[in-house]
Amino acid sequence: MTFTACGSDDEDGKGGGGSSSQKHITDYLEFKNIRAHYVGKVVIVDFDIKNKTNRDYNDISVRVDEAIGDNGYESHGTSKYISAGEGKEYYLYNISNITLAGGETRSLRIQLSGDDLATIVTKMKINLVFGSNQMGLSYTQWPDEYNAVSFTTDVTDDRATRNTVWSNDDHIKYSQPTIEKDGNDMYLTFIMTNQTGVDFINSTLSITSINNGNGSTNNWAYIIIDGNSELYSARNFTLNNGKSKMIKLYVPDFFKTSASCVNATIQFTCDQYQCASNYFHIVSAEI
Repeated sequence: MTFTACGSDDEDGKGGGGSSSQKHITDYLEFKNIRAHYVGKVVIVDFDIKNKTNRDYNDISVRVDEAIGDNGYESHGTSKYISAGEGKEYYLYNISNITLAGGETRSLRIQLSGDDLATIVTKMKINLVFGSNQMGLSYTQWPDEYNAVSFTTDVTDDRATRNTVWSNDDHIKYSQPTIEKDGNDMYLTFIMTNQTGVDFINSTLSITSINNGNGSTNNWAYIIIDGNSELYSARNFTLNNGKSKMIKLYVPDFFKTSASCVNATIQFTCDQYQCASNYFHIVSAEI
């Protein structure tokens, strides 16, 4: 990981940038524990910020100005979001009024998306813009020499490429999918396990797409949970922390056309937990 910023260092952590009246964000905050990895089809970047001073702040704002990958990836307005920590807060274009007591450390999380991430990225450069009236830093539309920081980090990818489920979160586990054929109908089964530390209440699964690996997309697909079958989605189901649930996808007439595998994208939402990604992916499930 490499890190760059404008301004000069200050040994006591209380300031000392380019002039006595104007200081750089790094005179107030230390950036550490930066790591990035693929989760499903998105890249998640986690990092910590530490208040280097003895003063409490309650008006810190931050956004991702730009993210650039070594595969040619460049973020745009709808592909870069930030949240105030893993599983805690919804992703937003920018977050404001962050509180940080003197000496306190807290975690932030960035979600990067886009079709270009299908070509594997191994390094990502992140440019952030901060603002705080209490620090004397303007939250400007464009980064300036005082409110911007940049770091480059390696991106890891531990995803299998076939007969697997790409999870939507590090703390939600999915078993390897299995497929049953009943005439032309297809049943795909997997186990979903909640290891987040939070009970999922009134959760929803929604099928976004499902295809046979040969370019044919199925228009009719059902989700079966707890014996209940619903077209396209399953609503209001509960999955408590530490528990598992069997989930089945039922697709009538799936095998009417030639099928080499099953691919599917499914959205998962619940009010109690913000997943790293809202989507998990069934990838090349073997028939």
